[in-house]
Amino acid sequence: MGGWIQEHDGAVLLGQLVVWLGCLIWAAPELRRAAQEQPRWLKAALPIVGLGAAAISLFWFPAFDRFTSLGHEASYFDCYTGASPPGHEGGWEPYVTYPLLRWLYWALGQILPGQTPTAPLVLSALARGVGVVLIGGVGAVLGRRPEVGLAAALLLAGHSVHAFWGAGLYNVPVPHAFVLLCLLLALLAWRSGSVATMCAAAASGSLVVAGRVEWGLLAPSLAVLLATLGPAWGRSDRVKRPGFWLAPLGLAAAYGLTLFLGEGQLTEQGGYHGVRGYLVTIQHQVGLLEIFEPLHRWWALLGAAVGGFLWWKRGDVGAFGPLGLLAFAAVGWVGIATFNDASYRHALLPGVALVLGLALLAPALRGPRPVAIAAALLLAATAVGEASALRTSAHRYYMSAEAFADDHRGFDGPELQPVDLETSGCFLITDDERLWRMGLAGSHFNLMDPGEAVKRWRHHGGCIDWLYDASNHRHDGLAARVRGRKLLRWFSWQERGFVRFPGGLDAVVYRMTSPPWGVQDDEPIPPTDVLMPWEQEAEEDEEPEQGGEGDGEPHDEPADR
Repeated sequence: MGGWIQEHDGAVLLGQLVVWLGCLIWAAPELRRAAQEQPRWLKAALPIVGLGAAAISLFWFPAFDRFTSLGHEASYFDCYTGASPPGHEGGWEPYVTYPLLRWLYWALGQILPGQTPTAPLVLSALARGVGVVLIGGVGAVLGRRPEVGLAAALLLAGHSVHAFWGAGLYNVPVPHAFVLLCLLLALLAWRSGSVATMCAAAASGSLVVAGRVEWGLLAPSLAVLLATLGPAWGRSDRVKRPGFWLAPLGLAAAYGLTLFLGEGQLTEQGGYHGVRGYLVTIQHQVGLLEIFEPLHRWWALLGAAVGGFLWWKRGDVGAFGPLGLLAFAAVGWVGIATFNDASYRHALLPGVALVLGLALLAPALRGPRPVAIAAALLLAATAVGEASALRTSAHRYYMSAEAFADDHRGFDGPELQPVDLETSGCFLITDDERLWRMGLAGSHFNLMDPGEAVKRWRHHGGCIDWLYDASNHRHDGLAARVRGRKLLRWFSWQERGFVRFPGGLDAVVYRMTSPPWGVQDDEPIPPTDVLMPWEQEAEEDEEPEQGGEGDGEPHDEPADR
């Protein structure tokens, strides 16, 4: 059955979309009633904010001028242009590209054919705008105040990470819009007891997984949030009846069969295997709040906490409502943190709770003077932080190597010679394929497994040099900058200067100054199954201890979800 599903993924996707659309039509009366409850000004403002969000992605980020399809985005672009078939026969790897996006871009290419990414970029930006409108609806329903909805929409419209992915072709804005649609529909169903609306939520949530598998964490995150919204918030008594759950759960189970049976292995987790690997990953990532950029600053986190507190004080929710938002963020974030390649785009799911928490400050602007001033200051600080992050992200959007050299302070230091680095005996971390082929270096992925990082440190006498180049500094579809920023914080580094290789690689050179992952010299190396290609060849010759370095490429990039 799984093979048939995978070989007919286009027909399966069409069936998924037809069922989803049918559920929305079934729930339409309830959706109209919910829309009528909101004031006209909000229904007029949200589309304007959504279009503004799309414009930010297309024009503040110079998408039409600089965008270049790289990595997985190049695969989606090939589907749009017709260079590659969108179906299974194209040889697509599971959970690297998704049928939902491949067929969507292919269909767009049939309607608006072209060899430039203009139409797909507009589609992606509009999907971001739809998400902004939807989070406005979520805020208004959850916070029971229309101003909460407007504040949530404005906050997401100014979100630099959301804006960046709206200026690309990757599977971020489309599944994120389905996240917010599922959340909105589930809240409406929880309040009205409508089985039709909950079925539409289940179908929408399933399409989230169809576009980004790890965002299936929406299910437990949403469950803990709904569990805290009791009668004081407006929960319907009908949600306690078994009949309310039979159809939605059956629908989710049917979708699950079509989503997972045909896809095979989820991911190799970038080299992490076993319980120890997951625990080490969580240990180093769960506290890395920077991944919630631009809402990782203390004032934004404080604002979300204060917003939840004021929500509780207003009496719009029971005693556990704010804890539900906190649990929504915690469940999603801890789950995401088990993936060693977790980055800003993955954190957009639990980050929804931060946006909503901050938006809950909006009603306080009309409250007592001291509270209103505090709420205004927190929202203003967050808005300034978002604007600054937007400016930086747009500046670094597909930045050239020349602009990188002008932008990074490391190029003010001493210039190092390429031959000295190549003959130093240190393990080099770089994305330059020439050095890979020389057997001198690996990629940043070779430091993202604790066992392998320590192995390289010991094998090279405690000397690891990182050639930090433009790909680690700029914003592009490969998202290497996020990994670069994580490595800067995971390990201790000392800036040595810069180097210019004849082949065109300009890089700032960092040297690791202490053992990676806190493993001391007398401790055993954590288990790892990852070998460099030349080491694999040595094992095949039954002489693994010789392990000489020769031609090869670094550890393969894991499935990027």
